Amino acid sequence: MKLPSIGWIYCFYSFAFPWRFKIGISSDYKARRKGVEMDLTRAMNMPVKVRTALAVPSLFRENHEARVHRWFCKLSASMPHHAGYMEWFWSWIPNAVGALIAAAWLWYVGYPVNPWAILVAALLPIPVVPALLLALILIVEIALVSGLLVGVFTLLSFIIQNIPK
Repeated sequence: MKLPSIGWIYCFYSFAFPWRFKIGISSDYKARRKGVEMDLTRAMNMPVKVRTALAVPSLFRENHEARVHRWFCKLSASMPHHAGYMEWFWSWIPNAVGALIAAAWLWYVGYPVNPWAILVAALLPIPVVPALLLALILIVEIALVSGLLVGVFTLLSFIIQNIPK
């Protein structure tokens, strides 16, 4: 039985391609970012800087990546041909939805909501909401794995304590 290995699920973006982000997986996300940067630089015939919005460690990165790609499939963004060019999505829609949800929550709890702040948050060229989604995936994975480990150790402790002597 092959044990899962820890890898990375990441969210990249580039100001050369505003309001777009890439979700992918890698065992070394920094090397992958440099590779994507080189591929885009070659494809565009000009220097392109790729930045990391967030990268989180994961035992189940393939499943998470596939799930996130399904969630964002309607937001697929066209990109120059390079390795992973089909994994880019539009970020302005998730950012706008996130800004509206945050504004509604702030209004609900009694804070004043500035419409200009909502507009700025919605139009940020940085994929804030997709990065927050990766952070949430990390938190849920940690909770599930720790709960599983606690359950296994509790069961083992119960079994050991009830061994007939």
